Order: sequence, then structure tokens, then C-alpha cells
Amino acid sequence: MDEQKILERAISLFHKGDFNGYYLESQFKDVQRYIFVSDPEEKNTDYKLCSSLLKKLHQDIINVSLIAERYNYNQKLSEKGIIENQWKRYTAIDIQYFFIELRSMMDYIAQIVNVIYFQEKTNKKRKKCESFNKLLSFLDGVKTTNDLEKNFVNILKSYKEWFEHIKKIRDHLVHHGAKIITFGEKHEVLFQIYNSQLDEQVMQYDSVMYNETIAYFSKNISLHMAFLLCFLSDISNPLFCFLLNKEKIQLEAYKELEAYKEFEAYEEICGHKVESPGFLILYNWMLKFTNNIK
Repeated sequence: MDEQKILERAISLFHKGDFNGYYLESQFKDVQRYIFVSDPEEKNTDYKLCSSLLKKLHQDIINVSLIAERYNYNQKLSEKGIIENQWKRYTAIDIQYFFIELRSMMDYIAQIVNVIYFQEKTNKKRKKCESFNKLLSFLDGVKTTNDLEKNFVNILKSYKEWFEHIKKIRDHLVHHGAKIITFGEKHEVLFQIYNSQLDEQVMQYDSVMYNETIAYFSKNISLHMAFLLCFLSDISNPLFCFLLNKEKIQLEAYKELEAYKEFEAYEEICGHKVESPGFLILYNWMLKFTNNIK
């Protein structure tokens, strides 16, 4: 995938809020609204699970924004001489946490796909798709029956290379004792990730690299979050269409339902327009990164 286009698309998903901050409008807003309209009392266990997963996904995105916010805060304190540059060593924990969160979010997405796309399948097949890795493996043998399904499966497969990259890093860090080494420059934290034998550097994308083995902190966060946000944007509409097709309801008739119109008030509870200082930082990092690529 074209990394510059991924970044530019992700930038367009940030919106300026009412309180001098930025927010990310949920790419699953239509799915969340549909669940609210169809099952306001949460009696449907599948929809209840899906709603819970969507909230977890949103919270993890907020958590990543907090990584950016803390990084920016510490950097400003360091530049003013209030704290020493020692803080940059501790970003190794943030880097590890970031990749763990990314992998968790992809597994949440797999379970959402499991509920919505495979809800007419057998339980045996559904159990195969409880992680994104298993979902991709299952898709290799799935037979699509229409253009909507074919397009959806192709979208999932198109992010396979990116997912396998973050999976490799996360697995090295969590299961194989990989080591994160950080380096401090005046305006940036640089880092390396090596396997436990320190004989393989596990970063992949050249655009985030300072040199052949050292990566930029802000560019790394920016690119992977851009991939995630674009992925969410790409799969949200097909998932919503699957829900409509299941109930055999036309979009126009659906929008006339009273519960549909009540969703705007519910939206604030769901957190679709929660502003975060970290979102502004991520937005600026992506914008700067895109301009550097150009």
C-alpha cells in the first residue's frame, strides 16, 4: 500500500472539536447506531458482544492518543529543563505497549467481523475467527456469494502484510524476549527492536527509519495508527451493509425509525466525539510525516 496515501486518508479522519481539540469520528458509527436501534435493551447477545467490543476498540484508540500526549508533555518539560532527558529511556515501555494495543485492537475487530459477517455460519466456523490471525487463515478458504462479500474479503486480505508486520513485532516483544533500545535526539526519540539473540532487527517500513536499524518514535506511531484508521474506515460500511441485509431492510426505511433519530443523543455516551489532546498530536505527527515524504 502507498504509505503517503494511507497517511493522507488517516489525516482526513480527524476533526476539530468544540473545545480546541480534535476527535476521531467513529468509523463504526453506523454499526453502533444499528445495534442501538435494533436492540436498545441489549437482549441480543451477539449485538451486546459487538457493542462491548466497539467500546473496547474506541478506548484502546484513546489509550494510544495518551501515549502521544505523554510523549509530547515530557518533551516540552525536557526542553524547558524541568526534567532530564532520562525520560526518553522509558519510552521503550510505550513502544511495547503500543504494539500490544495494536494487536489487541485487531483481535477485537476479528471478533466484530465474527459476530456480523459470520453470524449465519456455524459455531464451529465462528470459533476459528476469534483472533485476526485466525480470521485471515479462515478467509483463504471462504467462498464469497456476492460482490459485497467479495469486496469485504479483499479488504481484509489487503491489510494482511501490515498486520503480519505488527504481529511479528508484538510476538517478539511478548513471547520471545525482544529488546527495545532507545536513543534520544533533541526533538525526537529513536529506537531499535531486536530479537532475543540481537541478530535480527524486526522493523520493516523504510519510511519510519532514521537509518537501516533505527526508527523514529513519532513516525512509527503515526504510520501504524494511519494503517489502523484506514482499515477501520474501509471495513465499516460493508459491515453495516451486512447488518441491513440480514434484516432485509432498506436504508431509507431504516432512517425513518424513531430510534434511529435518537442515536445522536446516545452518541455522546458511546464516545464517538470524545476530544483528546493526543489526537491533535497524532494529527500533527501524521501531517509532518506526510510533508516529509513529499
